[in-house]
Amino acid sequence: MSRGRTLEFNPDKVLETALLVFWQRGFKGTSLSNLTAATGVAKPGLYNVFGDKERLFIKALQRYFEEFATGGLKILEAHEDAYTAIRAYLKYNGQHVTNPKFPAGCLLVNCTLEHELLSHEALGELQKLQHKATKALLFCLMRAQEKGQLPPDENLEELAQFYIGQTVAMAVMAKGGADQKTLDSFIEHAMRAWPQ
Repeated sequence: MSRGRTLEFNPDKVLETALLVFWQRGFKGTSLSNLTAATGVAKPGLYNVFGDKERLFIKALQRYFEEFATGGLKILEAHEDAYTAIRAYLKYNGQHVTNPKFPAGCLLVNCTLEHELLSHEALGELQKLQHKATKALLFCLMRAQEKGQLPPDENLEELAQFYIGQTVAMAVMAKGGADQKTLDSFIEHAMRAWPQ
């Protein structure tokens, strides 16, 4: 019985490279030719391991969340004081979207801006990951309210959406060329909206 051919490439490294291509070019702007050129893997190899472009994109979204978004979510859990946690979370996101080692902006936000081009499955995965981030921020605020750090009548869902919105705004600003100093100033202004 034949064992089949051994893979001639590292799927993990290919996925990392594909992630960067999608991050730089977006879903629509990324062709299979772009992916094969960047990864050095021919189309049959990509299809055999990852499926079509959409399946590879979904895997790239998941990898991106694991590598970059979870670091911010851990920050929300690391601080006892919610104000400090949210400020540090925004700072983390600001540093991430302006990191010169990676494409500008955020893969999740970049793809949200072209949501009408995504399939139902890809859009569903994108929304699921975004919901995880919002839920983590909401839990941080709920803990803060229980500790008396926020007014008892504060609408926590609206507050969570507000600060998630700040991360989206920073990603768009970074994609447009904003630097870290600009985003730091933006964060300080956003924190002035913290309920007293």
